[in-house]
Amino acid sequence: MEVIPLIGVSVWLAVKIFVLLFLAIYIIFALVVIRQIKLMSETLDMGLNLPIRFVGWAHFLFAVGIFVIALLIL
Repeated sequence: MEVIPLIGVSVWLAVKIFVLLFLAIYIIFALVVIRQIKLMSETLDMGLNLPIRFVGWAHFLFAVGIFVIALLIL
């Protein structure tokens, strides 16, 4: 394995850390999407409130699941 000379860390370890950091930021994005859906549902009265909320929560759970899988595999 190659080691970065200045800090003595493996290149793959640095890549793994950046991937996990990106996935954590993506989870925050998924939470923002859920918040936006909630605000939209309170503002607009549509017939699609329940399916849109379901898709938002499914997106969030998918993001958390991918993070957990990456944490276990990496």
